[in-house]
Amino acid sequence: MLELAEEVALSQASFVFGEVHLRFESPDREWLSYLSRRYGGFSMPPAEKAFLLRFEPTAALPPADLASPLAPHLEAVDCEPTANGYRVRTETTDCEIDLVSRHAVLHGPSAMYPLDNVLRHLLPLLWEDGLILHSALVGVSEGSVLASGSSGAGKSTIARLARGRALSDELAAIRLADGEARAIALPFWEARPGSARLSAVLHLRHAASHRLERVRAGEALRKLASQVLWPVWDEAAMARSFAYLAQLAEAVPAFNLSFAPTEDVWELIDREVS
Repeated sequence: MLELAEEVALSQASFVFGEVHLRFESPDREWLSYLSRRYGGFSMPPAEKAFLLRFEPTAALPPADLASPLAPHLEAVDCEPTANGYRVRTETTDCEIDLVSRHAVLHGPSAMYPLDNVLRHLLPLLWEDGLILHSALVGVSEGSVLASGSSGAGKSTIARLARGRALSDELAAIRLADGEARAIALPFWEARPGSARLSAVLHLRHAASHRLERVRAGEALRKLASQVLWPVWDEAAMARSFAYLAQLAEAVPAFNLSFAPTEDVWELIDREVS
């Protein structure tokens, strides 16, 4: 079991990511202010069973190319199992996660990227009834659609073109229960709280004009597999996630969407998908 550092004046903040309740503590009040600026719309009162993450700032300098303390910065991650969880390390950060006692201690420069890197590995472990996906989430008349794709595929663009209907432009959580998929916004990068029944998955590609075509479940599964945040260091969680992906591919219609960066793409989506 992890042991927190000796008594230090702490401040804390609580948020909900999808349906995962997280409480953050730190002696670094400036770091906590970064959380409020990034996740403010997702704040909540402390929950009894929230996962606790304590941030301990180090004297290490942030990467030289970091534009601001709130800027994203992904580093190569090394993860090793421990008695009750995992130790996640990058070149500049170190985090020990205890899944039994539901808390973690994160060390790194006073910026948001140490937490960003950890959450991409922690959230899939804590989200037990579905998947975390690299997708934008946009509300439509009959529910919501996921706009999925790797960096540069057009997630932020399609979210911006939705003119206020976008809930998130980077990550979304999917809950699967009773044969229905429900999509929930996560606070990355431009996001606001919200959830809706998932009506369709769009696999994005930039093009000179709009084109929408239905894809079969097998192809949808292959495409979406590359966009799942997999809990790769936990065998049981991986098996669970594979099963959820197969259910999602069967239950929710999927489409290839080639699109130009013009707002009328949503007329096509609303007409053919919603």
